[in-house]
Amino acid sequence: MSSFRDTFRIKKTQSPSDPSEAEGHKVFYDWSDLEYRNFMMDLLTKLEPRKEKSGSILFEELDEINEIFYVAEG
Repeated sequence: MSSFRDTFRIKKTQSPSDPSEAEGHKVFYDWSDLEYRNFMMDLLTKLEPRKEKSGSILFEELDEINEIFYVAEG
């Protein structure tokens, strides 16, 4: 998960209710935010890990792609 930290960073767009957040201390959502935590848990439970052999072609040119790949190694 730490490899994809920037992918899952979501900037807050609403004005913060906590004065410490207003000073710019907390611009992005994190695991302490209940709404973000629920969203991330839902997203992470839907991921389907798969392993491909070296040299496998994941998709061909001009193919419609209905998946998002997060490559952990290779």
